[in-house]
Amino acid sequence: RRVEAGQADGTISTAQPSADLARMLLAGLLGIRVLARVRPERELFEGIVRPLLAMLDPTIPPAKELLPS
Repeated sequence: RRVEAGQADGTISTAQPSADLARMLLAGLLGIRVLARVRPERELFEGIVRPLLAMLDPTIPPAKELLPS
């Protein structure tokens, strides 16, 4: 619901369906929780979080728009 609300108000990208983004965020969160126990390294966490947040950014075009036709 929160992803849908963000997409509706323009703060979250609409390049992917809201359900897919929600699942991706859940998977990222669960992965971070596991890594926090086995490899608590800041660079590793930042490398996971950065692309997750980039996928939500409404100012970044979807990858398919960046590819040449």
